[in-house]
This record gives sequence, C-alpha cells and structure tokens, in this order.
Amino acid sequence: MGRQMLVALLVACSSPRVITAPTPAPAAPVASGPRLRVDRPAERIGGPPTWADATEIDAMRLCRDDSELLVIDRGWLRRYRTADGSLVAETEIGESKDGANRRPTIDCRGSDGAALVVTGAHSPEIVDAAGSATAPPQPIAAIGAMFTHDGAVRTVDDDGAITEWRGSAIAAAGSAGDALEVGITEGGTVLAYGRTGKNTFGWTMIRDGVRTQLPAAQASSEAKSIAMAPDGTFAIEGELGSIAWLANRQGYFAGKTLYDGGGARLGGIAASDRGFAVLQGDLYYRTRYAFKWRDVGQPCDSFADVVALDAGDHRAYVGCPNGVHVIDVATGKASGGGDTAQGGELAWSPGGERIAIRGTGGHMTVWSGTKLIQRFDVDVDDHGTLWWTSPSELGGTDGGRLVAWPLATGTEETVKPELDAHLLARLRDGTFVSVQRHMQAPEWTLVARGRSIPIEAGWIGELAVDPAGTRALVAIGQYNERPWKSLVAFDLATGSATPYAMEADAIAAGDGVLVIARGDSATILHDGDPRTIAHGAAITALALGRGVIALGGADGSVSLWTTDGAALGKLTGARGELDALAVSQDGSHLAATGVDGAWSWNLAP
Repeated sequence: MGRQMLVALLVACSSPRVITAPTPAPAAPVASGPRLRVDRPAERIGGPPTWADATEIDAMRLCRDDSELLVIDRGWLRRYRTADGSLVAETEIGESKDGANRRPTIDCRGSDGAALVVTGAHSPEIVDAAGSATAPPQPIAAIGAMFTHDGAVRTVDDDGAITEWRGSAIAAAGSAGDALEVGITEGGTVLAYGRTGKNTFGWTMIRDGVRTQLPAAQASSEAKSIAMAPDGTFAIEGELGSIAWLANRQGYFAGKTLYDGGGARLGGIAASDRGFAVLQGDLYYRTRYAFKWRDVGQPCDSFADVVALDAGDHRAYVGCPNGVHVIDVATGKASGGGDTAQGGELAWSPGGERIAIRGTGGHMTVWSGTKLIQRFDVDVDDHGTLWWTSPSELGGTDGGRLVAWPLATGTEETVKPELDAHLLARLRDGTFVSVQRHMQAPEWTLVARGRSIPIEAGWIGELAVDPAGTRALVAIGQYNERPWKSLVAFDLATGSATPYAMEADAIAAGDGVLVIARGDSATILHDGDPRTIAHGAAITALALGRGVIALGGADGSVSLWTTDGAALGKLTGARGELDALAVSQDGSHLAATGVDGAWSWNLAP
C-alpha cells in the first residue's frame, strides 16, 4: 500500500474471544430473498470445447492412424480430432492423488480405437470411441496398464505384481520381483529396476512371461515414463535425463544416455522407428542413430511435460499449459493452441456484457458470450486478484504488483500505488486492503485505511473483504494446504479481531455477512444465528454478491442461497470441478469456470 500508509501497530489490550464451529440452525427450505430464474440452460463461454481447454495434460497418445489425440487432463480422458483440435468425446476417470513421480499410462487399441487408462481409483478401464467406460469385474490395483498383442489388458502395480484382464476373467501373470522401480509400456511389456547381482543393479524386461536382463545402463533408475517404438526400441524418462536401448534382431544394444538434462528437469519423451523427441523447455529431436540433438524450438510460453510423435516424425504434439500445440518437426513452426475460457478468476464488466477470465499458462482473456474480445499475456503464472476499473480497463495484481490492462492496448501496465502484497482486495470505493509479509516481526500485517494490524499466523492463504471495507476475513494454515485450519475476522474501523476455530476450504465476505465453506456445506455468519447450507458435493468455489451466495462444487453444479440461508435453486449444465464463480454487479448473471471450461447463466426473472 506504500510506506506512507503504514502506521503504528495496533496492540490489543485484552485476549480475543475465540469462536468455535457453531451448532447450526437448519437452513430454510424455500427461498424468500431475490427473485431469480434457475431453469435456463448454461451458455458455454468461448464456444465448443477444443484441445485449447486441455491445460494440465498428464499424458497423451495418438490414435486411429494419427487422426485422433487422446489426452488425460485433470482426471478426464478426452479425445480430440487432430484435423481441427475439436473435442470428440470425454470421460471422467478421476484424478490420482498418490503423488507418485510418474506419468499416467494411456493406450489405444488399433481395431476399434478404444482407450485404456488407469483411473483415479488405481484400477484400469477401457473407454470406447464414444466415451463409454468398461471396468473389470472387480478392481485391479495398478499403476499402469497396456493392451497386449492379443487384446487382453495387462497391468502392473507398485509391488511389481503383473495381472491380466480378459473379458470377465482376471488372473495373475507373474511378477517383476523385488523391484525398486517398475513401469509398463507397449504390448504389456513390463520394465523393472532392481538387484541383478550381489552388488549390481539394473533393468529387467518382462514380456509375455519371458524375463530378459537388459544391458547395463549409464543413467539413473528413475522411470517417470517409458516410450517404446514399434520395433521395440524404448527410452526411459527420468527426472533429469533419459536412457535408451536400441533393438535389433539379436536383442538390445547397451543402455545409453539418450539425453542428459545437465541438472535441469526433463519434461517428456517420445520414441519412434525413426527417432526420439524430448522436452526441456524447448523441443529437441534426433534421428535414431544420430548423436546430436536438434533444437526444434519452444512449443509453449512456459514449461511443458508431455510430447507425442506422429508416424514419420512429421509433427510433434505438445501438452502446453494453454492447450495442445502442434509443432512441425522439420521447421519448428507451431499451430494449434488457441484460447480457452478456463481459468482461476472471473470478473464481470460493470454492465455485465463481458467476462474477464484469468487463465492458466500466464494468459487472460475477455469474452462476450462465445466471442473473444481481448487476450493478454500475464508475466507470471500464479493467479492474482482481478477486477474492472472501467468498461474499457481491467485491473488486478501480477506477482504482487498492482497492474492495469487497458483493452485498447492489450498490454499490461504497472500502476500506483506500488504494492508488494501477499494478498489483495479492492473495495467498492477503489481503495485496497492487503495482507503484507515481512522479514521481521510481525511477519504478517493487514493494511487497510491507513491502519496496519498485526496477524499472528504461520501462513495466510486467503483474504476476503466485504465491498464496503468494514470487515476482513483471513484464513490461516499451512503453506498451500487445504483446508485452512482457522480464521480471523477483523473490524477494519477499530482493528479488533475475532478468531474462529473453524476449518475452511473457501471463504467470502459481504455486507454484514461472512460465508465459510468446508466439505460439502457452508456456514453463514451474520448478526443472527449461524446457519449451515448444504451443497450436496464437495465445495470448490464460492461467491457472494447482491444478497446471493453461490456455492460451486466438484460435481459442476452451482447452488444459490440467500444470506439468510434460504435455498434459491441449483444451476446445472457445467461439467467437472469448478474453480471460480462470479456474480455480475446487477445480480442478473452468474459465471463459473473450472476443469472443463467456463459457463454463464442468465438469472434475471
């Protein structure tokens, strides 16, 4: 806020009163507040989905003679047409939460284009070309799965146990032994790293029950992913480099260092009968027997993790933070990409005719329905605060700086006052409330209206301020860890603090009301009795505006409530987990964005 705005620290004279989670009064079942329409269909902002919406790609594979691209993106299996990037089908498979340092496997059956994946529940599923999934008769514990050459499904688990699933039959199919690292690739070939002698370690290949000890390798034992060419040559991607074994009629050449990352992270690998491609910021390519890599170019504005090569090594498909980019391997020319309305923050223009969305990969877009009005490149990838300062200009923060984005120029401008805020909120009158972090005690302060209020906290994860600037609510916990462990509400006129011993996944503040979401329900706190409202699914987004509380869930639905806890109805039509909600200034529209795009609803009666 500027040093001139900092004043002497406020010291409390008495111990604060701690408020524990309340025993809620039941929410009223029928609405008695604003008149809203909740039966209108959702309008998808940005038009039909394309692979520009795949912003956190974990794995990809070309299918059906390279005419389709299969993508695993934030717990969804999506199938795109390579001719134009349009979405063909999608299936929710769930996101794995095990945190293992490996990429998910994905396979495609040549006969019918069916996909094979391991779901978030760590069991395989076959997904047909239309998106319908078939699970085994009972779950099979697996970290990876591939089709065998005769059409069965072969899986491997973390302990190296190999299982085959064929129709309604599930049977054990061997073991990789006491392996330190294990993975699976084409045809159900299992690779395992473990002890090969008294004092030696190496890689063993298990193919159709036959074990082959591979020649000694010159690199590490990591296996984030395995890429195998049709002729059997394969490469193993580690964190900082990769190794490869070239196949011939006699067997395999010694494992050679394919790519040395030089201490820098490797982002993905692909293998073909002609050559290899790797990602390390730029895309690099080399033919099978060449020793020198060619720098094809930078496919993304930032780091990418996944790459696939088409037949003949003409095009490389790269999973960038702003969608799939297609790179001509010979020239380095990029195509694909596009713009997505997916993001982490939303802001309605003052008249409600436009919506600004702060997206992933350092991009921000402005839309009028399905029409793209403006695109901005943001310097950093982290999300900041976003608002409209006028119908022709956006404002917000970028890396802690206060910035503006005039629509006329399409560029970012630093504005005064110079801020270095950890968290920031803009009030109705244009002034700011910020959370500042310092190197000396007190580590955290809340700065508002010329007052600096110390906050006792290890980490502050979220700030909510009512538009009039009378109260601020901060969430306290561990670094980037949800739920937040406790809350403190501050009276910005007096500096007095009221702690709440309540966990929270999301918070919001309005005129005379605080809303605290945890799990599948939220607590409303105001001058009356606390009330609990139940969304029915895990709440992942929360907004408050014009006397309406909006709760967005992991199921894609949005439930609307009055600030007294009366139900106003539920909005449907969105798909996948929601990340952000916003109510227009006149309360007539609501927008949501999440893993599967962005939507708006007309709520006017």
